[in-house]
Amino acid sequence: MDPEQRDKMSTKVILHNSVSVDGSISNFPMNMALHYQVAGSFNAQAHLIGSQTALKGLDMFLKDLPQEHEDDWKRPEGKDHLPYWIVVDSQGQLENKMHVYRRFEFCRDVIVLVSAFTPRTYIEYLNERNYLVIFSGHKKVDFGHALEVLRDDFQAETIVTDTGPTLNTHLLRQGLIHEISLIMSPTIIGDNGSKVIKSMLAPKEKLTLELIEHDVLTAHHMWLHYRVIRE
Repeated sequence: MDPEQRDKMSTKVILHNSVSVDGSISNFPMNMALHYQVAGSFNAQAHLIGSQTALKGLDMFLKDLPQEHEDDWKRPEGKDHLPYWIVVDSQGQLENKMHVYRRFEFCRDVIVLVSAFTPRTYIEYLNERNYLVIFSGHKKVDFGHALEVLRDDFQAETIVTDTGPTLNTHLLRQGLIHEISLIMSPTIIGDNGSKVIKSMLAPKEKLTLELIEHDVLTAHHMWLHYRVIRE
């Protein structure tokens, strides 16, 4: 099967980040309105985030963690038009915190990706609260298999990632990223921020990007949208 046929049969994954001019995704004032405006323009059926990004989001936007209520144990109703939020959490770091994301007004419901290595107590926590759970992989999540399940069982034909360098790099190395969307902010961070990609790919592997579209979003922000081409 050639790459074009394979891509038509697989879930399209779009890596989306707001970055400084030198590729940092942290330690600068991100324009959140632009960030989510562009993310929403892809009309994705799901948004994928890692557990570390989810935890940082709670610290960034919440002064205190809201208390969980009985209604938080139920799957949301009337939100079928919204995308799922997929959280990668094989280590169970979001135990007793997941209800905050289930309440999010732009989230249909939370799907949690776990592995055979995930603590049993965390699985029980998720099951008791009726979270959607996908088991994939042994110690770490097998994203190739998880994406197949998401496409077959949840009709997730397009997924937008909004996550950090570790997961970004892992997905790129696995050949699972189809497109890259970057909002360029008028800032240079140097060594003070985390880069969008943690490290480059194997020395012999070439990663080429083809520009799909670009736009000037404000007087200071540029949007670049690329297709990933592997040779």
